[in-house]
Amino acid sequence: ATLVIMGSIPLYLWRVERQRVVTLDEPLAATFAGSQKCAQCHKGEYDRWKGSHHDLAMDAATEASVLGDFNDARFDYFGMESRFYRKGEAFWVHTRGPDGVMGDFEVKYVFGVYPLQQYLIPFPGGRLQCLPITWDVDRRQWYHQVPDAPRDPQDWLYWTNAGQNWNGMCAECHSTNLKKNYDPDGDTYATTWSEIDVSCEACHGPGSRHVAWAELPAMARPQTHDNFELAVKTRDLSSRDQVELCAPCHSRRAILGDYTHTEADLLDSLLPTLLNENLYFPDGQILEEVYVYGSFTQSKMYHRDVRCSDCHDVHSIKTVAQGNALCLQCHPAAVYDSKSHHFHKQAGEAGDPIKARDGALLFEVGSGAQCVQCHMPGRSYMGIDYRPDHSFRLPRPDLSATLDTPNACNRCHWDKSAAWADGIITKWYGPGRSEHYGSALSAGRQGLPQAQDDLIRLSADPLYPVIVRATALALLGQYPGEATGSALI
Repeated sequence: ATLVIMGSIPLYLWRVERQRVVTLDEPLAATFAGSQKCAQCHKGEYDRWKGSHHDLAMDAATEASVLGDFNDARFDYFGMESRFYRKGEAFWVHTRGPDGVMGDFEVKYVFGVYPLQQYLIPFPGGRLQCLPITWDVDRRQWYHQVPDAPRDPQDWLYWTNAGQNWNGMCAECHSTNLKKNYDPDGDTYATTWSEIDVSCEACHGPGSRHVAWAELPAMARPQTHDNFELAVKTRDLSSRDQVELCAPCHSRRAILGDYTHTEADLLDSLLPTLLNENLYFPDGQILEEVYVYGSFTQSKMYHRDVRCSDCHDVHSIKTVAQGNALCLQCHPAAVYDSKSHHFHKQAGEAGDPIKARDGALLFEVGSGAQCVQCHMPGRSYMGIDYRPDHSFRLPRPDLSATLDTPNACNRCHWDKSAAWADGIITKWYGPGRSEHYGSALSAGRQGLPQAQDDLIRLSADPLYPVIVRATALALLGQYPGEATGSALI
């Protein structure tokens, strides 16, 4: 028996080596294996992802996926009535189309799930276009994303034109392994994906080599020094690396080509926008839709190695705790979750809620004691999609008075002035305010001559966020080159 056992060892090692060479050492590029392959071993992660906003980022229009009312529902928009109806199993809308002409269009895909759902309609040339009449999930009603006035059919942002084209504007962040496949000669798309939603391999990269490694017997798996044969490393990351893993989609950026998951650096695949005037307020607060990255990289949190996964489960995307408990993971409750810090009433205490001029409820009693209300004031995009600012800044009503920027205090106390709010801040926390880079950026945007020295100093100061320093450099480009270059040197 001993001889048989001893003799079987070299035979076993030979078979393992042979299998390893065949399955893993062949110089084959990793391909996309699909989320069902991942679920076989990673059921917990898969179950948390299932039903998430990533999972439901896009889907075929079916009875199960369509949330909107297509039972002969009518929607009036400046005297133009649209009708949502069914033809058998298909979903249709009669609305204003190309050149403003009314027509009937079939909905082929749903886009997103909450708090709104959009609908995609196919057009010639392989295009899918985003219908601007959108379903409000909470109110269960149709609304138009441009409420003020109809767009001209020749406008770039009119729904059948390039500004609302799914292939070029939206697709790569709502599906996995997306290839636009644009043909400039024919001005057509042949867009493809491996999975219609944002699945496992959208973050982990193509997984075929990892699957081959995992399907070997445990004792037969070779030692790997490259993330268990996964294309993208997603564990044991630095704060910057993890944030940049999310940035290809959660940023306002210019894309340099199809995202291949093989880029060594974020800037190999995209160019994040700076704190530009049309996107951010002068102090860096979010203005237009900028998707978190540009605001978060301004924050002290980011520069103290806080990362996305400290607040969000990376598979469900839900926050890991509710309310102030999320912040109290790091910030002591005795100091920060107390009236001596926020000076507001807690939920359940007697008091009057804050109402709008027309009497509509804005904020319940206790809202002011929530960390996010003061440190993450947000804005609504696409009509009803409220998104908090991730720069985690201190309320600065003094900057509102000088830079015309919003502040958390007057967001609630809309009937008071910025000077009033600044007086309250002074009463609570004392006089004196630290210098803010918003003052230099605002003066630079205006091209004021006196701003040049401040921008030079700001761009060279390593204590400021990189995105702020890069913005200062960009603004310096409008000043005389010789003077600016000499000062920088």
